[in-house]
Amino acid sequence: MDIVVVGSGIAGLTAAILFARRGHPVTVLEAGPHTAPLLRGFTRDGTHFDTGFHCGGGVHPGGPLAAWLRVLGVADVLAPCDTPVPESVWHDDGGILTMPGGRDGLLAYAMDVQPRCVPELERFLEDVDAVLAHSPYLTPGAKVVPDFPGIRGAGLVERLVEADLPPELNQLLCVRCLNYGVPPSRASFNDFALVVGPYIASSGTWQGGGKALAEALEKELDKTGGVVLHDAEVTAIEADGDGISAVLLRDGRRIPCRGCVFTGHPAQLENLLPVGAMRKAWFTHIGDFLETPMAITVFGRLAGGRFHEGIRYLLPRPHESLRENPAALDAMFDVDGKSACLLAGAPDDAGRTPVTILQLLDPKTIPPGDPRPRPWDYSRTKAAWIERAMAVARERCPDLEDFEPMCAASPLTMRHHVHGSTGSLYGVAHERNTLPLVPATRLPGLWLAGQNILLPGVLGGIVSGALAVGFALGHDAVLAELAACANR
Repeated sequence: MDIVVVGSGIAGLTAAILFARRGHPVTVLEAGPHTAPLLRGFTRDGTHFDTGFHCGGGVHPGGPLAAWLRVLGVADVLAPCDTPVPESVWHDDGGILTMPGGRDGLLAYAMDVQPRCVPELERFLEDVDAVLAHSPYLTPGAKVVPDFPGIRGAGLVERLVEADLPPELNQLLCVRCLNYGVPPSRASFNDFALVVGPYIASSGTWQGGGKALAEALEKELDKTGGVVLHDAEVTAIEADGDGISAVLLRDGRRIPCRGCVFTGHPAQLENLLPVGAMRKAWFTHIGDFLETPMAITVFGRLAGGRFHEGIRYLLPRPHESLRENPAALDAMFDVDGKSACLLAGAPDDAGRTPVTILQLLDPKTIPPGDPRPRPWDYSRTKAAWIERAMAVARERCPDLEDFEPMCAASPLTMRHHVHGSTGSLYGVAHERNTLPLVPATRLPGLWLAGQNILLPGVLGGIVSGALAVGFALGHDAVLAELAACANR
């Protein structure tokens, strides 16, 4: 079966490698000039900025990310894949909390601040483990058939209220909601466990970050016989009585196929598929999806190596208990300019540290579409966003005083350069009241993958691509390979 994969991000490359390994001719279509543009990042004046990967969860031996890297044939290239990434929460009153490392670190922190809450924290973490144990694509060897329930289960905050943990411990747990763009009060406990659970077990990175992973996956796909076409913008997906038949490109090329993995926003399919190929109600459902937040991202650097590599969350100190105010932790998602996130990478050859400042924006202030060239009022607004983000970062982090801004990305930048993006950080917001989309569709030969279908991040993208292959060819073989790699 000839397969076309639309999109060369982490989900698309994963699906392409797994299909090609099983003998299916694969063509990956990338609208841009480079494979995996977001994961790859970019280099400006000798300094590289990692835009798609900063820290992964489950990197310990036998962990889900480590196992999937082995499945994809890139683990040895990226070794070591368990280098810790320092993370900390910087409060608006000057206090700093270092993110505890692993399960033992969380329990030790709880013992220091409030010993009586340790048993409840242990039960909370056991519940996280129970959710992961029922996810065979995240727990190698789990004897469970993958399913997609109609509801996402209980809310995260409801479970935290039951645990009655102190406010700062709740914040340390929930700060990773920023990793998938859903405020704690609107997050399901299941999604939280699937995203955050691997980080609780272990977190880290490897030398070269997202760029190294993108290059390794591209080489592995080439070894399997897969082909990547760049500057290949899809304009239509054809179907006949048997299902998918071909994909058409803007330059007139027609790529025959009997299977297509689509990794963009599923709403785009309404303009790509033949009329009637999918029910109108399906697109109506997609149109009701909420998006994750949008942000201004400022890229710059510091000389002298005084700013250490790692992640800083600039947040207000929590005071209220969730029992008193279930939305108390949602302040980390405020768009009033008081919060931000700083990502510092490894120094470049000249000893300069790349620093990325990310601050959420009010979506009501962002124009729709992708106007080119940018109107003057938008350019002026973008300059104000940049100034505000830098002011907050410099005020909260004195060692950022000599920060040299180099460029910035707005939601419109994301729409233009990351093809298929709506401009939001992670596309669809997977909230507790959102009915999930299944990777398999009613159209034979069409499967969905990517962060809009499952969850964002490198691990989420890998699992999403693997799930699409599992739905196409059967889960048993894919999961057997995962289990075998986890035990190596």
